[in-house]
Amino acid sequence: MSISSLTPLLLPAKGVTGKFSDGKHTFRIDTHNLSPGEKFHAHIYNARGKEIAVIQGRGTNGIWRPSHRGQTLLKPSEVGAELRTDIRRLIRNALNNID
Repeated sequence: MSISSLTPLLLPAKGVTGKFSDGKHTFRIDTHNLSPGEKFHAHIYNARGKEIAVIQGRGTNGIWRPSHRGQTLLKPSEVGAELRTDIRRLIRNALNNID
């Protein structure tokens, strides 16, 4: 699934998954177990499948969580520019298309 085709009206229970343009990093968007005011959250994984970021679907560009399940996650400044741009596009697209 490409980022530009992310226009779900109804998300499957296990979320929507896909790859970023670098072909290495992947994402999963979930709409369950949400915090108040959150439309969704996106989990970002590196090439080895390790979770490196979780972004809450709220606001304009989402909110990067500092940790998840006891694991410290990367800050936006610790992610490469291309991947950071792809993540921003994914989050904005999802914010505009998930009710």
